[in-house]
Amino acid sequence: MDQASLPFAGIRVLDIASFIAAPVAATIFADYGADVIKVEPPTGDGVRRMGWLPPDGSDSYIWKLLGRNKRSVVLDLKTDAGREAFLNPGFDGFECHLVTKLNQSGGFTQGEEAGRLSMAWST
Repeated sequence: MDQASLPFAGIRVLDIASFIAAPVAATIFADYGADVIKVEPPTGDGVRRMGWLPPDGSDSYIWKLLGRNKRSVVLDLKTDAGREAFLNPGFDGFECHLVTKLNQSGGFTQGEEAGRLSMAWST
């Protein structure tokens, strides 16, 4: 099937989620044609080292499953510059931000929102 004919073609998803539920959702978006950009901290996503590792020491099998069809970028969201780059990426068009706020420290973990999956849509 042609990528442009998939249902989510033309949607950009910025994924800063860190554990199973939202990364799976972002992978499903990618499987159905969305341009998913996984935003990782400078240390890399922890899932890259979770579970079984191949004998060659590369990324975990779980990461290979959850990271498929995604592009990656490193941003330090604990800094003003990293948050600014995430909140104002300079893209044209429709985008979706997938954010989990469970057990994270930094600018996005605050108040009653902690522990929820949130999605923000913009045009």
